[in-house]
Amino acid sequence: MYKIFNNFLSQFRRLYNKALNYSLLTIISQVLLTPINIIIITIKLSPEEQGFYYTFLSLISLQSFFELGLFTYVTNKSSSIFANTERFKINFLVNSESIKLNLGMLFKITIKLYLIISFSFFIIVGGSGLFFFSDTYYLELSEIQWAWISLCFFCAINLFYLGFNSFLEGCGQIEIISKLKLMAFIASGLLLGILLYFEFGLMSLPLSLLPKVFKDIYLMHYVFNKEFNLLIRAKKTSGFNFMSEVAPMQFRLAVSGIFSFMQYSVMAPMVFTVLGPVQAGIIGVGLQITSFVQQILTRWTHIHQPLMAKLVSTHKFTELDQLVINIQSVILKLSIILIIGFVLVFVLSKSLEFHILDRIPGFGIILLLIIAGCVYAQVAVRVGYLRAFVEERVHFMSISNAIFNVVLCYTLLKFIGMYAVPFSYLICMLFVALPWSQRLVLEKKSSL
Repeated sequence: MYKIFNNFLSQFRRLYNKALNYSLLTIISQVLLTPINIIIITIKLSPEEQGFYYTFLSLISLQSFFELGLFTYVTNKSSSIFANTERFKINFLVNSESIKLNLGMLFKITIKLYLIISFSFFIIVGGSGLFFFSDTYYLELSEIQWAWISLCFFCAINLFYLGFNSFLEGCGQIEIISKLKLMAFIASGLLLGILLYFEFGLMSLPLSLLPKVFKDIYLMHYVFNKEFNLLIRAKKTSGFNFMSEVAPMQFRLAVSGIFSFMQYSVMAPMVFTVLGPVQAGIIGVGLQITSFVQQILTRWTHIHQPLMAKLVSTHKFTELDQLVINIQSVILKLSIILIIGFVLVFVLSKSLEFHILDRIPGFGIILLLIIAGCVYAQVAVRVGYLRAFVEERVHFMSISNAIFNVVLCYTLLKFIGMYAVPFSYLICMLFVALPWSQRLVLEKKSSL
């Protein structure tokens, strides 16, 4: 046991960087706040409101359908342009003409694309949602409409600033971004709990996004205001072309993004349609727990994505392979810890006979979802490796995986109820996505 723990610490130190301080604190905050908010949701919201709450969360994730993974390209491309990870400052950019021009072109394209994306998301998703909920008889229509349109508005703002965040991460500013994300996450989680406690109902969800909006405004218009203004004024250069450099990868990212949404986020709306809002609210808790697990485990890949891109640009493939192996090992060990921790928490809750157990999925459903989330994290490492080459090679995998998942889940809903959700998701992750992504990695390595 000591050797296993010592090996884990050794791998952790090899992966350590300053941004991990804030990311680990974010994980701790998630561990503390997520269960508390789930309990408050089950206490303060009616079963119907809980169903709408989690259906809102699933539908709002349609923003990935509009953004289509563009942030991956922005992060990796800015990483390959900006080799110095410590000096994204006004004086450095002024004295580095070629870097300034190339970054300026990428930055201006990023602004334009994300402005179109966020506006389209608000109009299409916001309007479609109003139509989708227009014939409900569970709650007052005005309450649903105001909560939904407010949620879409704040999410559109966050979506616009995602491009700025991705650009800065590629330029080595992931430490300050992780710090501000931590502060915004804690503030947002606390605000959500307070609003729910004081019975703001469904409006609690959009209002809880305000700290994240203020975080982005502060970061972009105060901390890096001078740098962004300089990049906006940078002259056009022929060294960067959208159609030749962005479009080929973005088309594949778009395909992957569309079908990745079908793979996961569409499950709660399917349950809502087939089994009703109460069951959708119950499975929504399970999906939130799964999302929580995935966020914890994929954080290791996300933090090291700019480093992966830099190792590729400098052709340090041996170091890249070792980095990926270390990330996979840490994720595997953390997965085992999370699964054991869940079992212990569930057994304890059952023995204490907490009444909220009636409003969350059963032990088997949540356990299968958590295992599926752990497998998803291993797939994400392999996808991150492939995208470090500023390529998109997993679009066919995303299509096959998503179609198989949706068809299997919808078919099984009428026969095994909510068990269809974890069963179909785990099967797709374990027998489609994981072996397929591993094969693509091996193919890429053999071509180097």
